[in-house]
Amino acid sequence: MKALHLIITLLIVSKFCLGQSKFENDTLSRDKYYNPIENRTYRTEGSFKRYRNGVEVDTIQRSLKKETKLERVILLSSNEELNESISIEEFKTIKDKIDKIFIDLFGESKQSGKIMIQFELKKDIDNVIRFSIRDNLDLNIMRKFEKRVLSERFPKSNKYTIKFQFIYKVNSIDDKN
Repeated sequence: MKALHLIITLLIVSKFCLGQSKFENDTLSRDKYYNPIENRTYRTEGSFKRYRNGVEVDTIQRSLKKETKLERVILLSSNEELNESISIEEFKTIKDKIDKIFIDLFGESKQSGKIMIQFELKKDIDNVIRFSIRDNLDLNIMRKFEKRVLSERFPKSNKYTIKFQFIYKVNSIDDKN
């Protein structure tokens, strides 16, 4: 059983790493985003909006300091779908729950890496939460993290199925934007 879990984890890690190498190439274009969890590229007619501290910005400064924190939030659904499906308070509650679990478990980690958590909030059926990791994370802590996140109750969508991602860095610098 442990061997099977290790094989699955290694496949997920290699998939995320391969996806992120493709993602790195796509970051130069502001009209597309490669999602390694779905192996899909999202595109927009204009450009994706970027925010820092709640204010829209043209570019986001890259931190060269190793930190353990939320690096970015990626909204994979349209503004209309998000506004009609989840309130700001519900979104903040989800983020705050994940932040607390993340800091509790990874706050003092000496190993470095990235965690991508994708939420798919649905109206009538169970929400889907998927994880992907990159680099040298402590897999024992990651298992605990997954277990705690999956045990939490999150709101369902009010209208549309919506998707968003949280990308956390553990003892790492920011990716290129």
